[in-house]
Amino acid sequence: MRGGAPADPAFSRDPVGYSFSNPQRKELSTPLYRLLPILFMLAVSPESVKKLENLHSFIQATKESVINIQNGLDSFHATMAPLMMTLAETKTETQGDPR
Repeated sequence: MRGGAPADPAFSRDPVGYSFSNPQRKELSTPLYRLLPILFMLAVSPESVKKLENLHSFIQATKESVINIQNGLDSFHATMAPLMMTLAETKTETQGDPR
């Protein structure tokens, strides 16, 4: 292994088991143990659980809103695409007709 790291495979993986050298998992290449100071800070802060629950509720509502907006845009596109194609065909046929 490079850098003189131990041969034990547990040392070559982050806490969730993804290899640091895996380019497809770049977002997980940062070791999760870097979150430990934040977790300890939250553990000793007063009412941190209540604040985290509020944050979780806000994030959940935001996620649901984004999903609803995406579904609305998909539905709008699915409805408008055939309509626009029909209008384009009608316009082409009308322009080809010299009345």
